[in-house]
Amino acid sequence: MEQDNRLVSIGAKLKELIKAKGYVNMEHFAHDHQINRVTLYKVLNGSNFQMSTFLKLLDALDIDMKNFFLEL
Repeated sequence: MEQDNRLVSIGAKLKELIKAKGYVNMEHFAHDHQINRVTLYKVLNGSNFQMSTFLKLLDALDIDMKNFFLEL
């Protein structure tokens, strides 16, 4: 099954925002925000994800959905 480029773009954007918050290690971000590290790894690498996971990530990054997608 081919990877959806839109999911890859979302993952890349999330990774960029996490790094902008000062996190070099994604595992530390996952721990600090009670996000399963395997789930985070999958999302950041373009795997399909649940909307609730995406919303939790946006909350942790203090960004709303509209602004996230405006800059995607």
